[in-house]
Amino acid sequence: MNKQKLIRIRNEVLILIFLVIAIIGGFRTYDDCKRNDEILSNKEKQLKAQVDFIYSLEFDKIQQTIYSSGNILLDQLEIKKCIKNKDRESLYKILLPHYNTLTTNFNSNIIMHFHLPNHDTLLRLHNKNIYNDNLHDKRPLVTKSIINKTSYAGFEHGLYDFEKLTYRVTFPIFENDLFLGILEIGIDTSYIEKIVKKQIKETNKADVFLVHLIKKGTNNFSSFGDYKGKVGNYIYSKDSQIDSIINKIEKEMVTKDRLLFKNNIIHVNNKTYIVSNQNIKLIDADQKQIGDYIFIFDATNDLKANQIFFYSSLAKPIVAGIIILLLITWIFKYFFKQFLIMEKRARKILDTQSSLIILTNGNELLDCNGALLQFYGFETLDAFKELHSCICDTFEPFDGFLQKYTDGELWIYRVLNQPNKIWKVAIKDKDKIKHIFTINLNSYNTDNNEEDSYFVITLVNISEMEKANKLLIEQSKQASMGEMIGNIAHQWRQPLSTISVLASSIQFKYENDMLDKDELIKIADKITQNTKHLSETIDTFRNYIRDDKEKVNLVLQDIIDSALNIILLALTDHKITLINKINYNEKVLVNLVKGELSQVIINIINNAKDALIASKQEHPEIEISLEIKNHIATIMIEDNGGGIANDIMPKIFEPYFTTKHKSQGTGLGLHMSYKIITESLNGKIYAVNTDKGARFLLEIPIEN
Repeated sequence: MNKQKLIRIRNEVLILIFLVIAIIGGFRTYDDCKRNDEILSNKEKQLKAQVDFIYSLEFDKIQQTIYSSGNILLDQLEIKKCIKNKDRESLYKILLPHYNTLTTNFNSNIIMHFHLPNHDTLLRLHNKNIYNDNLHDKRPLVTKSIINKTSYAGFEHGLYDFEKLTYRVTFPIFENDLFLGILEIGIDTSYIEKIVKKQIKETNKADVFLVHLIKKGTNNFSSFGDYKGKVGNYIYSKDSQIDSIINKIEKEMVTKDRLLFKNNIIHVNNKTYIVSNQNIKLIDADQKQIGDYIFIFDATNDLKANQIFFYSSLAKPIVAGIIILLLITWIFKYFFKQFLIMEKRARKILDTQSSLIILTNGNELLDCNGALLQFYGFETLDAFKELHSCICDTFEPFDGFLQKYTDGELWIYRVLNQPNKIWKVAIKDKDKIKHIFTINLNSYNTDNNEEDSYFVITLVNISEMEKANKLLIEQSKQASMGEMIGNIAHQWRQPLSTISVLASSIQFKYENDMLDKDELIKIADKITQNTKHLSETIDTFRNYIRDDKEKVNLVLQDIIDSALNIILLALTDHKITLINKINYNEKVLVNLVKGELSQVIINIINNAKDALIASKQEHPEIEISLEIKNHIATIMIEDNGGGIANDIMPKIFEPYFTTKHKSQGTGLGLHMSYKIITESLNGKIYAVNTDKGARFLLEIPIEN
């Protein structure tokens, strides 16, 4: 990474932080605007619930008081006597103490009104001087109660004062069966409104208004609609303090059969009000709704408090962002020199490596270490790139080695798609000498962007190792061939002996004139069968030692049987029982070099045979089985020879390691088995000790 790139990264980081701060600030602004609406909405719900609760509580108190008072008064005979005699003065004196108590308790206008059967007023305790006026058809609740001689309750205004919306209850008065009239008791609802305003203001520290609206079409609307304030299809008691709010409400209101608002938030004279249509229903004596209550709350202080919080919360990310910007600038400045020093050190470390290290995207060489330039004989990377855009251009054609393209697939992706395989390439140096390298690859993907992907590749020179490996292979093959010749001798001994006996028999019978044509044909057939067996043994040996490295598809069970046929007679001679648990019903197809896997199986069984002979087991056994699971074929070869010593186990696959006498073993059999399984077959080989002895496991990947 150069200085310009580092500066570019610093600038990108600063811009990113600035954008993050701007986005956070924008979201905070949006969130706080949304929060304002949520605050007001939550406030409205909270206040609506509080108003409903307080109103219901006080209204229940009014109802209980009215019904209790009415029932108490109607039980007094003196009151009935005064009504019957129309003795207003006596009735007034009797009821005045009770009336004063009610007025004091509620601190409000109390209606206590006696009506005669002809609808005339006998006595108004709340206005003693008005009486004998006839209220027929003027007071629906009273008229209904007199006509039906029963009790009714509901909201109704009086004749003279619209502001006094009163909850009224009528009580019919009887002396025996004689109907004397009705008692009307009512309490002005302004009492409740005052309590609601007081309690809401105490808890929320702001002005509140509770306004009752009377619906068009009711008796009250007809009586007072001409000179009261109007809003939509409703009238209300005019008040200069709330008129401007009510007028604004009308513009935001949709009037149908009930009170509806387009917007519950009203802005008037630089103040913000919450308008709530309460659940309180104004019901008359016929159980019809004559109007609604609206609640108006001054939410200006709530919004101001939220704005203060908003500005303080917005300032925090801005201040934090400025501090972060300054801090990052200082960090880049402070560590810039250190970073460059570290980069130089890293470059020196890379350049001192003997392996060739390159940075590439697969098609183009992006960077490299000094060893690569020295290998090709170039002074600079640019000089190399003038001739080669990619190191893959220098790959030499070599059988089985990696090329730039294989079956149309770019070399880099071929390595990626088969990560467990050991890939080799042949490359000529500046002196045109061919070298063999293995490829170690690490892939890096920037932000999951394939176009910005790159690979760090290490090429390790294994030319000398390859020569050593070839020597090992030759030594291993010679050792194996010695063992094979011994096995062939075992295989040939019996057929040759049989042929010798048959030939002697022909000569004897011919000399003694005992040989006829049929017998001669039978003896000739037996000789042919034995020579055929000798020929098959030669074919098996040829397949085993052939140097053809072409991979072919073979049945795994057939490969195992081929190896067992070679070694079986040697096991029989030493009285070793071979237990074959191979499943032959489901054929397993594998792709490999003919003879390689057979060599591994023979090597392992030979080792097991030697271990059994050395341990002098009374009933020596070797068991072989095959298991298929998750596209892996596992061949298990187990003996009962006592196992492998723990200090020897880690070394058994090392070259030239053997526990046998030097005249009996070279120590190459298991090492070559390991190389065949891991490198040629891309599998695994390992050994474990069991209760009986040693178990070798060969894990080979197979196709579906």
